[in-house]
Order: sequence, then C-alpha cells, then structure tokens
Amino acid sequence: MTSVDVYDSLIVFAAGSVGALVRVMFVPPPTRMLKLAHLLCGSLMAVFIAPAIVEHWFRGESVFVQAGIAVLTGAVGPNLAELIIRLVQRRGDSVADQLVDRVTGRPENQKRDTEDQQ
Repeated sequence: MTSVDVYDSLIVFAAGSVGALVRVMFVPPPTRMLKLAHLLCGSLMAVFIAPAIVEHWFRGESVFVQAGIAVLTGAVGPNLAELIIRLVQRRGDSVADQLVDRVTGRPENQKRDTEDQQ
C-alpha cells in the first residue's frame, strides 16, 4: 500500500465521517453512546461501501467522486443498518428459512408436507 492509497483511504474515511456527523447533527440520537455509534457506523460503512459503489457503477472515477459517495453513505448508512437490523429481528426466521430452501433446492410443497406430518 503506497502513501497515495493511504491518503485516498483517509479522504474517504474523512468524507464518511462528515456525512455521519451531518446526520447526527440534523437527527440527533438520544444518547451520546448512540451518537458515537452512528458516527462510527457511518464512517466505516463509507470506507467499505463507497469504494464498492465506485468500482461497480463509476469505473475509473477519481477519489473525489468516491469521497462524494462516501459523504452520502456516511449520512445514510446508519439508517440502513438500523433498518436491516429491525427487518432481521422481525422477519429473520422466515427469511432464513427461505434462503435455506433456495440453497438446498427444497421446493415449497415438500416443506409444507414435512411440516404437516409433524
């Protein structure tokens, strides 16, 4: 990893932190611990997700495009993480069963038959 790569990563981290900070300033969580968690979550999501978005949709763009996407990811990331966690808590078992059925190739009718027999 060269010094340019480290510099680019720091730019993305800083941009994600600014996005997370903007989100915390406009919609403040109730406690300091939650504020810190939102800042950390937004920054880390920006570091990992923004480069993936740039790689997939904006091939060959500069680090400044990546930083712009990192700001958006830092601002929206904690909300998405919270939404995903709540979704998993509510519907986790049924979604997990569906994923297992898709991976194992067990058809829906066979699943109902085995449940009725029990």
